[in-house]
Amino acid sequence: MVERTPQTQDKYVVRLPDGMRERIRRAADARGHSMNQVIVDTLEKEFPAPIPSADDIMLRIEAVLRHEGERGRFEDVNILNEMLEAAHYPFRVVDEEEGMRLSILPADDLPSRPKHEGQ
Repeated sequence: MVERTPQTQDKYVVRLPDGMRERIRRAADARGHSMNQVIVDTLEKEFPAPIPSADDIMLRIEAVLRHEGERGRFEDVNILNEMLEAAHYPFRVVDEEEGMRLSILPADDLPSRPKHEGQ
């Protein structure tokens, strides 16, 4: 994932009901996180990123293969790996000097599948 600085990240000012800021602060202190992290984690649970379709992943694989040996390949591989992670596939693409290979994640590193409504 491309890291963004605080200056380039999306920002949104929210008015909190009385007492909510204190509840968030207590939760953050208990978890050893910042208030911002607690809020973002809570929003991520409610509004998860969309899971890429198999067609979108195939298009990105084709882009990676088109860039074999070219400078744009690195970015395409990173995007492909982000898509594979978001889709909860148990492998990643590893770009090495000799070429690319698929790496299967160890069982402990497998992404958990999100529960969807109705499950």
